[in-house]
Amino acid sequence: MVALAYTATWLGALPFLWLVGRYVRGHPVRPDAWWIASGFGVSCVADLLVRIHWLAPWVASPVYLVSQGAFIATALAPDVWAVLVTLVAVGEVQVLFAGVTRPDVLLHTVAFGTITGAALMRPTRYRWSLLAAFGVGLLAWWAYVAAPGWATWLAYQGCRAVAVALFCMATE
Repeated sequence: MVALAYTATWLGALPFLWLVGRYVRGHPVRPDAWWIASGFGVSCVADLLVRIHWLAPWVASPVYLVSQGAFIATALAPDVWAVLVTLVAVGEVQVLFAGVTRPDVLLHTVAFGTITGAALMRPTRYRWSLLAAFGVGLLAWWAYVAAPGWATWLAYQGCRAVAVALFCMATE
């Protein structure tokens, strides 16, 4: 099971590594792809910080959700500052009222919902990837919070894996 956890950790880095590989081979890479790949990559950085015990899991969550939302909103949202301010405010409310001792629902809902809404409102070649990661991923996250365990965790990670594959296909 440790191998699955590390696979899930590195899953977030794959979109960025995919783009680097394309760039090195001489293929042009759109700026919005770099922003979205960086957003996916934030989860890898957060997971690594948790794995090496620099941060507790639920302390890393608000930081990574705000950062991830900001990166992806840069690619999709006309007013990235409004998204960033909203995510920071909701993150503060989440931490102040619910603490950082368990998985959150409020910030995940706002962050994932914002990305899903932006992907639906603005035409982007990465729409299906973002909907898998953040639309269906939000449903899987709610299931994990409601009933933590391997089945719900794997469902959530499955959404992430499908999203990464869709992202890579969209860059072709």
